[in-house]
Amino acid sequence: NLESVAATTQLRPERLMRLLRALMELGVVEVDQSGFIATNRGELLCEEHPWTLADAAREYGRELGDLWAKLPQRLRGEDRCPEVFLEVVASPDRCQKHHRMLRSYARHDYFEVPKLLQLDSLEPGNVVLDVGAGTGALGTLILQENPQVKVILLDFPQVLEQVSVVEGLELCPTDLRRDWSQEVPPADIIVMGRILHDFYDDAAVRILKTVHRALKPNGQIVIIEFLLPEGGASGGLCDLHLLAVTGGQERTQKELETLLGEAG
Repeated sequence: NLESVAATTQLRPERLMRLLRALMELGVVEVDQSGFIATNRGELLCEEHPWTLADAAREYGRELGDLWAKLPQRLRGEDRCPEVFLEVVASPDRCQKHHRMLRSYARHDYFEVPKLLQLDSLEPGNVVLDVGAGTGALGTLILQENPQVKVILLDFPQVLEQVSVVEGLELCPTDLRRDWSQEVPPADIIVMGRILHDFYDDAAVRILKTVHRALKPNGQIVIIEFLLPEGGASGGLCDLHLLAVTGGQERTQKELETLLGEAG
């Protein structure tokens, strides 16, 4: 009830009620016969939830939110590579929490992806390379659906330190912005889950060229991205967030096809 929550949080009851009312409007809290409870959305903000997004709430409210103050200069400035990822890996605590956040996003968004990829034609020993893999949420799902293949996760060394390696899973610690094509065996399939949107066009083309060099002849590149509509405003805020935080952008299908053409 209100009084017990106020005592636990050391908040004034009448002001706590104002906070709870706002959280109810956001769909995070609701009221039942026992008092205030978290909704399904609100439970995702709890630390103990297996797919917790508590780290997302903290990071968007702090470090990532602060970067929005630089949006005016981003709108006027030149293209740049994302320094934010170097800042993340420089702090072990932030790196762990940031990638727990990304792992939760991946579990929400990629759960059906391995089935949609239809990788049944892959043979034992075929190589699937997950570029910008984070802690391996997508790569692990692919391996669970296709235990006959070898899945290689490619990301910063500090990120891959968080991965528990299992049979069929290998790690390639590197900076995906450089040419790492000789650091991995030629891949049958290369998966890029929401990687290109973190980079401006020239940087994205360089990454795609490296991906192409790492691919076997007749291999397949799988790109997972949100596509902006050719008209309308859907995705506009996310696109602006990428500009402020990473210097990247969401793209339309035509814009993505142009990138692929430039990369060969």
